[in-house]
Amino acid sequence: MIRLIAICLLLQVFYSCDKNDLMTYEEGSGIYFENSNILLDTISVPWGLKDSEITEQKVRMEVQLFGKVVDYDRKFNVKILQEGADSVLAKENIHYRPFPTEYTVKAGEAKAVIEVDLIRNESLKESNKTLTIALEESDELKFIYSRKIADTLNNVRFLDVQRVIKMNENFPIPRWWSIYGTKYFGTWSMKKSILICDMVGIKREKWVGDVLRDEEFNEGILRYAGVYIHRWLAQQNPPILEDNGTPMEMGRDSKR
Repeated sequence: MIRLIAICLLLQVFYSCDKNDLMTYEEGSGIYFENSNILLDTISVPWGLKDSEITEQKVRMEVQLFGKVVDYDRKFNVKILQEGADSVLAKENIHYRPFPTEYTVKAGEAKAVIEVDLIRNESLKESNKTLTIALEESDELKFIYSRKIADTLNNVRFLDVQRVIKMNENFPIPRWWSIYGTKYFGTWSMKKSILICDMVGIKREKWVGDVLRDEEFNEGILRYAGVYIHRWLAQQNPPILEDNGTPMEMGRDSKR
């Protein structure tokens, strides 16, 4: 029910962005972040769904032209916004590689591309990290189009002149866990799930998928993984511990 209410509220925000909620002018040219596949302004990067050996990935953002295409290059800049507590701000060379701050909408074109290389860092296990990249206006490329949203204090946020890249190491409990997880793997923990995926060679995105419909990921694989990890754990000295300090163990159907 809570999820349904949240979806309804988001849809209300989306559909409330009518003509009165857009920055629009009849003359001039502007730039904005392409928004066809994003509801607000946040790009989620769930590192937890990437296999352990993947330590870098690229985020690609398209900046689109609003207005006329011309026969000469037009430059614009971006900046990194240092908003929020220092503990959640992404750091250069720790969470992302340095990237250019100047870009060009080339002659005859109507877009430019910003690419950012993200780095997987141990600090993501402790808290989310955010990197906020904002467009800057120039004499020729203004902010003349954006969706906008107001909070409860009527503070307006323009959604398409910035992108908030939010990174974390969250590895959610699979939906199938209540059916198969407890009997094969015992009490769920993120540490245990990561160990199973790494040792058995199960891709994390597959692990949180639909075990009931995926021919390549089914109950047979879960049964094998439970027994394999149970026998491996029994050979470890000192024992492998959960984050709470207790020995890691598999479920009752795997203890054979």
